[in-house]
Amino acid sequence: MRLFVHFDRNGTILSVSKVAFMAPGLEHPHGALQDGEDVLELAPTAEQAALDVHEIMARYSIDVKKRKLRKRRI
Repeated sequence: MRLFVHFDRNGTILSVSKVAFMAPGLEHPHGALQDGEDVLELAPTAEQAALDVHEIMARYSIDVKKRKLRKRRI
């Protein structure tokens, strides 16, 4: 499984996709991006793979400088 995280310049996650298959040549499954948005492809940990996409959005943000998923303090 591939994990794609769509986020804004502040590291706020806008959407998440878990993808088992993607058409060749497709960079990511999130379509056109607005200014200040990006998509990061990650290899999910076992914990992240077990979560639904809405749970990833609620529990994580993106460290924009390091381009990594980080747990939010809840």
